[in-house]
Amino acid sequence: MKQRRWCAVPRRGSREDKCTPNVGDTVITRRNDWCLRTGNGRDWVRNGESWTITGLREDGSAAIRKAERRFGSSIVLPAVYLAEHVDLG
Repeated sequence: MKQRRWCAVPRRGSREDKCTPNVGDTVITRRNDWCLRTGNGRDWVRNGESWTITGLREDGSAAIRKAERRFGSSIVLPAVYLAEHVDLG
């Protein structure tokens, strides 16, 4: 599957933007970041992991959860991390 780069600032409903993410989309993180941890603190963002978007925020950040999980702790990725280190999968 061809992967697309994340947009610098996600904008819901933008027609001119082909890489606009939506809740339910799969993303792949491309940089380890020990500071970005799940609510329980047991897991963090790792290079090459698949995640599901569970929420998009007005400031450009996004809440994500491990792709293979339906429930559980989520992580909020800041807009800067999304723009530089996340691919839409």
